[in-house]
Amino acid sequence: SFLLRFWELLRGLLVMSKPDRVVLTMGTFDILHSGHIFLFEQCRKIAGPNGEVTVTANSDEFVKKYKGQYPAQNIDDRLAVLQSIKHIDYVETLTSQEDTESMINYVFDYPTADRFMVIGSDWAPPKDYPKQLGVDEGFFVRNGISLLYIPRTDEHSSTNIKNRVRNSV
Repeated sequence: SFLLRFWELLRGLLVMSKPDRVVLTMGTFDILHSGHIFLFEQCRKIAGPNGEVTVTANSDEFVKKYKGQYPAQNIDDRLAVLQSIKHIDYVETLTSQEDTESMINYVFDYPTADRFMVIGSDWAPPKDYPKQLGVDEGFFVRNGISLLYIPRTDEHSSTNIKNRVRNSV
């Protein structure tokens, strides 16, 4: 019947629309620079054409609590810039370290997709990235998430850009 074929087609489209790879990266992304764009490009490459890339930006209050000062750009401005980047599919706001685990679970809510958390190599061991996120060391393994570190150079840093601007005035 027509109705049965319609539902079969709809079910097929829903199955096809699920990503085969989900990539998440998290950060403040205050003053965007070429290092951030490189990170987002790498996220897209990892996700592939049928994958999803989600970026979470830390809220202004979260940044203030963690770094001791507010970001140069407010969260609305940072989200607007992130949403315009072609390598990114979804942008979310992370409001606190306590919400990190639930945000990760929300983003990776595709049981059949490969899952990748991507972060700059400045967070590689000996730094404790899971602790920074407020999760234990086994969290990624238990949840089937591969933690990938993308090479980063020190000259690509929002902090360095802010310092150069301050010193040039």
